[in-house]
Amino acid sequence: MKSIIREKWLKIYEMALRITEYQPWEDMAEFIPFTFMVPNAKELPFYTLFGGGDMQRCFGFYPSHNEFLKAKKRVLHGSDKDEPDFILQNGIVGYWDDRENVSKENYALIKELGLNFRGRGNWLHFEKLQEGYLPAALDDEDVDFLLSCLSEFVMMVIALYEKGMLANMKKGDIVIRWYDEKTKLFMNHCTPDTFPKTIEYPRITLKTTNKADEVKKSSASDFSYEIDWSYLNMPLEAGGVVFVPQLLLLIEKKSGFIVTGELLSPEQNKIGILLSVLENVLKKYGKPKELFVCDNEMLSLTEDFCRKFGIKLTKTKTLPEIKKARKSFLKEIR
Repeated sequence: MKSIIREKWLKIYEMALRITEYQPWEDMAEFIPFTFMVPNAKELPFYTLFGGGDMQRCFGFYPSHNEFLKAKKRVLHGSDKDEPDFILQNGIVGYWDDRENVSKENYALIKELGLNFRGRGNWLHFEKLQEGYLPAALDDEDVDFLLSCLSEFVMMVIALYEKGMLANMKKGDIVIRWYDEKTKLFMNHCTPDTFPKTIEYPRITLKTTNKADEVKKSSASDFSYEIDWSYLNMPLEAGGVVFVPQLLLLIEKKSGFIVTGELLSPEQNKIGILLSVLENVLKKYGKPKELFVCDNEMLSLTEDFCRKFGIKLTKTKTLPEIKKARKSFLKEIR
């Protein structure tokens, strides 16, 4: 390990262990957000503490507020599709864990840094979470991001516990830190959380064409479809990279006929494939009577398509045909 990387890691552990001394999990609700306000930044990094009680103690460091919200939803509410919690997160998480849960790479790092941890739940290690992949060790760029986050985060925690900054964390206050150009000082402040509470999902926006207008005016077929995708807890390897595939299913609702069943990797243009699947249904079977989805992500992705082509779009709690097909698929491959 290069000496400069070693020094960065030692600093990371020093700051993380400093935060541990305050036991902030005892005073805060799950997923209290902290952020450092970077002037003119398009996205603000968000940090959080979660754990305490029966939950594992963790730090979370996310590159944007939207990624923070996705992680919060995933950890606190889980998945109706039995997806692993880490799959839909993008960020870096520090865990206080048992020795047996520490990867070989992280164990080697801890030993190389000369650190000693003892007892259950006391092994501090960090993992990179990236949507569609298994948790991984940090690369040099990740180390720089983590170091920059912790450098601000530790000062916010110190402001709370040593400087007398008042906050009602269990009622939803957020901690903000920024650099004041006038005073040339770093400032810390607690304020009610006014950031958006809903996750923003990507949208497919189509150009209006004569063909779309013609389809919109035409009569719908008798076919209605369920469409969804979900990550499967079955890691695959391609090109030396381990990833978790996403199963895309499009099923005719009455007959249960599987129109599309495709495994997607994180490297593929998933939105482009989804659009292609919808367009192929139009060409082969005519305009659907109705399209059923079960979450806001798929609703956002299919909304403009259905509006342009005059297809009724319905969000429902469950997709019974999708659920049966997914269960059958998993049973066959196990």
